[in-house]
Amino acid sequence: RMLNLDPQPEEMILSDQKRIIVDSFARYKITDPLKFFQTVRNETNFSDRFGRILNASVRGVIAQYPLVALLSDERDNIMSIIQAQVTRNQVNYGIEILDVRIGRTDLTEQVANNVYQRMRSEREKEANLLRAEGEELSKEIMASANRQQTVIIAEAERTSSILRGEGDARKNIILGEAYGLDTEFFSFLRTMQACRDTFGD
Repeated sequence: RMLNLDPQPEEMILSDQKRIIVDSFARYKITDPLKFFQTVRNETNFSDRFGRILNASVRGVIAQYPLVALLSDERDNIMSIIQAQVTRNQVNYGIEILDVRIGRTDLTEQVANNVYQRMRSEREKEANLLRAEGEELSKEIMASANRQQTVIIAEAERTSSILRGEGDARKNIILGEAYGLDTEFFSFLRTMQACRDTFGD
């Protein structure tokens, strides 16, 4: 039957000098019970001895690769190399290795903190850059709006002055024409307006 070999996780160093905790495991079956019994007596002894071989093979192979390789498609190739190394020892124990896998890889606490801090610094740098670009764009929009406001107000005041001037001119023409119809009446009317403006109610 298929048996499980699951040694204790170990801290290992990668080619980029990062430290990770690797939890590897293997599946095997006993093909030569007599050889197995003569070599390790029982499964407990086998797990202890072959577990060290498994961890040593994993350590030796992944030490040649950076962390990014373990997180990429190259991981399958790495596992094949590890399995080939482990399989070389199977004859001595009367077993057949069916599969070797790395269950999980965890960064050590110190490395994880460094990675998180670097990620945080990069995000803060990116956020500050975006804020600065936004602030610059905001100032450009505000300046453009202020220029447009100034132009619009100036045009409106110019138009207003022209219309007011035309209105005053038209008023003066109408008043002149009306004044010419009855000079005596408009003279009296202006006297009354002057009295009202002088004496009020």
